[in-house]
Amino acid sequence: MISQSHRLLFMSLFAHVTKYAVAAVGTVLATVGESRWVAVTVAYSTILSHLMAAYRIDDRRAAFAKATSALEGEKAWWMALGPEERVRQSSINSMVAKVEDALEATLPPTTTQGQTASP
Repeated sequence: MISQSHRLLFMSLFAHVTKYAVAAVGTVLATVGESRWVAVTVAYSTILSHLMAAYRIDDRRAAFAKATSALEGEKAWWMALGPEERVRQSSINSMVAKVEDALEATLPPTTTQGQTASP
């Protein structure tokens, strides 16, 4: 899960930095009189923004970060329990429910027909 989180972070950072760089290039081109290239830079930024929205890059990155934090918290809670507490069914059920909730938060949304929505 951590590798997926890192990959999404890299994709998000790359996309945002690229958008700002392309906007800067477009501004410079417009300043020096090459206004015909401005449309290309605007189109590129728009396509990149639509791709990020379509694949929900920032939403998925936030979900993975939240799930990672929740799982680390549950691991710390479990490690802090004594041996007697670890064998109690209520402790096990609580941990399993919280871990399942954290993992479900990273799944793609489902459509009304019960099929997974594709990006």
